[in-house]
Formats: sequence, structure tokens, C-alpha cells
Amino acid sequence: MNLNLTKGQTIPLTIDSTWLFVESISGKLSVRIDETGESFSLPNRSVLRYGKPLGRILLSGEGALSLEHGVGDFTPPVEGQKLDIQTMPSVSFMPGQTVGVTELPKVEIEVGQSVGVSSLPKVQIEDGQQVDIKTLPDVQLKSGQSVNVGTMPSVELAAGQTIKVLSGSALSVHSGEMPLEVPANPARKGVIIKASSANAGLISLNGFELTAGEKLTVETAATFTLTGTAPDKAQVLEY
Repeated sequence: MNLNLTKGQTIPLTIDSTWLFVESISGKLSVRIDETGESFSLPNRSVLRYGKPLGRILLSGEGALSLEHGVGDFTPPVEGQKLDIQTMPSVSFMPGQTVGVTELPKVEIEVGQSVGVSSLPKVQIEDGQQVDIKTLPDVQLKSGQSVNVGTMPSVELAAGQTIKVLSGSALSVHSGEMPLEVPANPARKGVIIKASSANAGLISLNGFELTAGEKLTVETAATFTLTGTAPDKAQVLEY
């Protein structure tokens, strides 16, 4: 346990431990047992063996304190040896007290194990910060499932940029007033649908509506029909 002691200030702590070990402190640690009024002055690397639960204790001193406590027999480690604590008693903190965790050990997940995350805290990106996503997992839709796309962002090409069409692929354009039927084409990968910017009403693709000037990309080789009210028009680019 790591605590920061302020001169003249007392920190209350309730523990079920029967011993205390001052792992490190720059000066001396003063410990007073609240129930009996007993006081102890513990220098660095010293042990207080009380023999029964300490209960509520009052800690005072100055500077950074590293403190260990437990129950049963305890022998302080020789300088340089590792202190292995297998169990820890319950610890109660008073209102307003906190424990600062600066680092956590590595966690390895064995084969077949999993970690369930039910919720995540909100993440706020400050001005100038960015998140780089290199890869995304594959997404598979089961039979009957669908993804509704409300809007699609516009794509702008910078000066000198071009769109490359792989050799062997054919481009075909359909245009006309509503309703507009586009036949099936097993050779195509998908279509880009654009509602005319002069349209007065909405164009619908199976209930998905496009306003004037709006675009939609759909990967399908099946036949489909765009509906609306003439003289509203649409353009369909197969690729």
C-alpha cells in the first residue's frame, strides 16, 4: 500500500491485520491504535507485530510511505529479496480517501479463456489528437439481418488524384425518370446511385430514400427498381 503523508496530518485506516511492515519511509511512521490509544514509532524496514486485529489505526509522518500488512506470522524480507504476499485482509477507506494505481502487471489470457467487457467509459479526443485504426475485423451478417445506412459521406479527390478501375471491369450507366428499373448483372460488383440535384421529391430504393443530389453505393448484382415521382430522375453507375 502506498500513501503520501503530510506533516501534521493524520490518516485513519481500518484493517483486520495483526502486523504492519514499513517497507519504505524517509523518516519515521507514527501509528496509534484508536481503540486502546497505544502509540508506536516505526522506522524504515521495521515490523509491528500486534498479535490481534489492529482495527482502526491513525497514521502520521511525512513523505511517501510504502506499507504492507497481514495476519499470522511474518518475517521481513532481507534487502534485495522479493516479498510474496498470497492473501490480503479487507481494507476500509474513509470518505474522500483514494488509492493511486500507477501501473498494472501484464495479463495473459490462456487458450479458451475470454474477457467479457460489459461497458467502457467515454473517451474524449482533445483538439489535435487522433486515433489511428489500422485494421477492422470482418463483419458477417446472418440470414435476414441487414444494415441501415442513413447517410454516406461525400468523397473529394485532391488535385492529381484519380479513381482506378481494374482492367476487365465494365462501367455501365443507367439514367431516367422514376420509376427506373436496373436489370441484374452477374458481372458487376455494385452500383453507385445518384439522385438528380434538380429533383423535387424523394427517390426510394426498397424504402431507403435519397434526397436531391444524394448518392448511395450498393454492392449487388441483383435487379432492383428505383421509385419516385416523375419527372424526378436518377443516375445509376455499374462497376
